[in-house]
Amino acid sequence: MDGNTQALLDTELPGGDKADGSLMDPRVGIRSVCISPNGQHLASGDRMGTLRIHELQSLSEMLKVEAHDSEILCLEYSKPDTGLKLLASASRDRLIHVLDAGREYSLQQTLDEHSSSITAVKFAASDGQVRMISCGADKSIYFRTAQKSGEGVQFTRTHHVVRKTTLYDMDVEPSWKYT
Repeated sequence: MDGNTQALLDTELPGGDKADGSLMDPRVGIRSVCISPNGQHLASGDRMGTLRIHELQSLSEMLKVEAHDSEILCLEYSKPDTGLKLLASASRDRLIHVLDAGREYSLQQTLDEHSSSITAVKFAASDGQVRMISCGADKSIYFRTAQKSGEGVQFTRTHHVVRKTTLYDMDVEPSWKYT
């Protein structure tokens, strides 16, 4: 993303030795990507905490914002069944930003309940309620429920579970009853 193609080069030298890795900046590069449910936008998060939104038909950059202080570990769009057009970005900086994709990616809420890196965020809808579930290296799973208002949507914590080990990823099964 920064124009430096050094990270794309093969670092193996003739004879099987590896080149000096100090030429490559480990902080550069895309860490996570997600395509909007309608297939029109691509969200990407890099190792520096920059969130970019690209319009896929023209490949033009619609939005570039320094959203986080550290690498973006997870991006997730809400499914159309939720009735909302949201994008959640989660980072090593322990924050989740909820953006309204239907309103030019305006910031709806920043959540700071995790005490360590957030590794996954998912949206689900059941019983007429939209939920956001997140997990992370703090061994926690947070369940939040959306409260819709005229200004947008806000999520409030409804449940918190602590496990015995770090949680690196999760998914919501198709009926949206189990995580």
